[in-house]
Amino acid sequence: MDASKLTLLADFWPARIILSAVELELFPKLAQPAQGAELARRLELDERATVLLLDALTALGVLEKSSGSYGIAPGLRNALLPGEDCILPSLRHRAVLWHRWSALTEVVTSGTSTEELYEKDQRPLEEVRSFIAAMAVSGRPSAGQAAAALDLVGVESLLDIGGGPGVYAREFLGTMPGLRVTILDLPRVCDIARENLSGTDYADRVEFAEGEALTIGDDMVLAHSPGGYGMVLASNLIHSMEEERVRELLRRAVRWCAPGGSVVIKDFFLDDTRTSPASAALFSINMLVNNAGRSYAWSEVERWLGEALDGCGVGGGKLQRIELPDGRSGMVVATKG
Repeated sequence: MDASKLTLLADFWPARIILSAVELELFPKLAQPAQGAELARRLELDERATVLLLDALTALGVLEKSSGSYGIAPGLRNALLPGEDCILPSLRHRAVLWHRWSALTEVVTSGTSTEELYEKDQRPLEEVRSFIAAMAVSGRPSAGQAAAALDLVGVESLLDIGGGPGVYAREFLGTMPGLRVTILDLPRVCDIARENLSGTDYADRVEFAEGEALTIGDDMVLAHSPGGYGMVLASNLIHSMEEERVRELLRRAVRWCAPGGSVVIKDFFLDDTRTSPASAALFSINMLVNNAGRSYAWSEVERWLGEALDGCGVGGGKLQRIELPDGRSGMVVATKG
């Protein structure tokens, strides 16, 4: 790397311009081209500043400008206007993260994250909805990849720990007609998942266990599958936890898994150097500023799953690594002896 590339990596201007446009709700107002002054009046913004922002977005290729009117670039309309392919929820979440990342220097100095309310279900409801909507956008592609990569033959019940918006549940239910899914998550998140799944062909095959995964009683989790679940899935969850909490989650996952079933841990995994892939190493910093988690190495999760199996008296279970086509994530699959 040379100085010019380092300078490029440190360039935050385009990101901040786009995220401010998202926070100001500019894009939905540009479904039809509009003059800058008109848009400023509609959104109660400063006219001069709004025009400068619109011109910058045009320079970045996000907007197009003609005769003083601005419109969304054709290739981005589906991404920036309401619809199935809309990424605005994900961008809104990034705007929230921007403010937390701004405290990175203080976080590294003190070792204290900016977020203490994740586990307590006390965040403002609108922030919860924004986060879950962002997880739905980012989760759809990898949910399909995960369902395609796993052997679901004979699996009748699946426990989706931290099931969030229900994206993985929906994908797995669509793959296996006879499957029943129990989503374990915080009460407000379960309400959102119910809304998302309501009216679908899968709604009558989904049940909910409301609570925090590390404190909920076994009886509440196993009420929907008393003999244990044929598959227990924790997707993109362990990176939000400290090591000991991860290990406790794995112990619980193994305990909730039926004999002969499998525990699937899907996440962004690192190699043993913890520096590659770069996306997972950088994601550790995202967790640093938000909570006490980080990205974990494949070998760490495999070791802890092995210990969890030993603790349940079923040591020697089969462990498998599955790298997903997205190039960013993968799964560790443990078969319970």
